[in-house]
Amino acid sequence: MYHDLSYAGRTLCPVISVPGGAQSRRCLSHAPDPARVGAGRRRERPLPSDHVASHGKIVQLLAVNRLQAPRPLYKVQEWQEATGLATALGIQPEQAHDTCLGESLDACYVHYEDIWKSVVQRAITRYQLSFDWLHYDLTSVYFEGLYTESELVQSGYSRNHRPDSKQINLAQNVTREGLPLAFRVLAGSTADSTTPRMSASTNAATTTWSRFTWPSEAMRRAP
Repeated sequence: MYHDLSYAGRTLCPVISVPGGAQSRRCLSHAPDPARVGAGRRRERPLPSDHVASHGKIVQLLAVNRLQAPRPLYKVQEWQEATGLATALGIQPEQAHDTCLGESLDACYVHYEDIWKSVVQRAITRYQLSFDWLHYDLTSVYFEGLYTESELVQSGYSRNHRPDSKQINLAQNVTREGLPLAFRVLAGSTADSTTPRMSASTNAATTTWSRFTWPSEAMRRAP
């Protein structure tokens, strides 16, 4: 299962023109332009939108926000008002309210595995990335609350030093250049040593490569 576009060495929106002739150098020097790797187009093709702003445009806006200045959904509109993105992307701040953003994410979620695979493969081709070396590791995200009915939010080894809270685990494979190749969301109770073989299968489903150098904390602990 697959998700992020951060890749060191690429510049996103080096200069964004804003009304009145001003220019905003709200640069992102460590990520590719989501449009160049097809982030918006890949989301628009299978997902017709009823919004004034298309799902593809909304996803591009969220990608810029996550890579430049992450905000919760209800604060994205406020953040956008201080940028030149209304001109650059053609989305007005009033179109970026949290309900619209959430509905676009819900629409994309149904197709996210195919979308992610397509975007990653396009980024690999465009930036000529190699797979001779991958790093694999796990991290965890903790939650406040009981979550008694969740299959994913469970108690387990806490990397956040919050043993009192439930969590999910996130397993991720990253290329030498820093591109997240693939990820899996795992139950918070999942033991590290049980995941490397599962991750290898995910890699095989994403690329045609069969041999990797794979440094990994989880791998070292695997039987």
